[in-house]
Amino acid sequence: MKNKEKLLLVNQSIGEFFNDIILNLPLNNQISIFSGKYNYKLNKNIIFHKSTEYNNKSIKTRFVTWIIFTLDLCKFITLQKQKYNNILFVSNPPIAPIIGLFCKTSYSILIYDLYPEIIKKKYIKLSVIFPINIILKIWSKLNYITYKKANYIFTLTPEMRSSINKYFPDDSVNKEKIKVINPWFSSKINPIIINKSNSFKKAYKEEERLLITYSGNIGISHPIEFIILALPILKKSAKFVIISKGEIFKKLQKISKNLKLNSNDISFINPLKEKEYFESLASTDLSIVALDEFASKESIPSKTFNSLYFGKPIIALSYKSSSLSNLLKKYDCGFNIEPKKENSRILEKKLYYLNNNKNELKKLSNNCKKASEDFNPKNVHKLISLWLSN
Repeated sequence: MKNKEKLLLVNQSIGEFFNDIILNLPLNNQISIFSGKYNYKLNKNIIFHKSTEYNNKSIKTRFVTWIIFTLDLCKFITLQKQKYNNILFVSNPPIAPIIGLFCKTSYSILIYDLYPEIIKKKYIKLSVIFPINIILKIWSKLNYITYKKANYIFTLTPEMRSSINKYFPDDSVNKEKIKVINPWFSSKINPIIINKSNSFKKAYKEEERLLITYSGNIGISHPIEFIILALPILKKSAKFVIISKGEIFKKLQKISKNLKLNSNDISFINPLKEKEYFESLASTDLSIVALDEFASKESIPSKTFNSLYFGKPIIALSYKSSSLSNLLKKYDCGFNIEPKKENSRILEKKLYYLNNNKNELKKLSNNCKKASEDFNPKNVHKLISLWLSN
């Protein structure tokens, strides 16, 4: 590995997953970050360049903040006197990696979500209308050229790699640079001591029923409403806690109120501090991870791997062909339910069975812990090593 390389990492909204990459970069390099938001403590050797924050309140604000950030990035790279040796673009926003076409610098791409594929699936009728269909075709063509020029294309699942492979149907050379890097549980978990009799457990855990939690953002790709509507038949076997915020979170509270559900069956609480979040994972019996049909093949939530570390079986609300569903089948560490009204009874039976067969729950828990061995923070070093190898 070369010394004193000038590195640039581009990600509009940096979360815990990507922050682990930053924390593990060799500090003998000159490291710069271009982002809209960074909530973590920066090493004094790392330079942070602030841009427009990602706003996911609506489809319009998403696209506007994506475009402003990308234009700002283009301006930044053009005017930046400092020349970088290597850039890591993240598909957040998904149009940012295209800037790599105009750089003489080596670059790689880390893909979380694959666009415009998600748009084509979610808005089938809209995507065939002129001039939107032309824009999407141009976007796909630019992706092809961008991917072809990149040193590496990092993905998080085999399913996503298969989707990207379609850009190179008869090109084995470019297919070789598409690398699957297994995600990982938070590197912050190990140092934190979890008190088994923590306040979360005292507040929500019961002997008679399972405790099931959902923690994270609730956006258009998270079909949590399925759980709320099914709760009248699920509450016999389980108590639910939804940990989130935002407009859809408030909407779910209203639905719950209309169904006359009470806090003994479902609790809505605001996002927890880091240690409290880990305590909630330690206390729960099962964790919910949700994705809708349009995002299920091209993404997998990072919180999945925190749940595996704590040995918490996963209830996946996604579709049969999803990356998440395939992961649960491979390791036998949970089960997948397609979030359709007619599947409420299937979920009811599964929860009833687990609540009355704790040995089966323990078996799933042990499988989760075993699976987490493949999703540990060592995978960060694999990604960094490949990125910096050029």
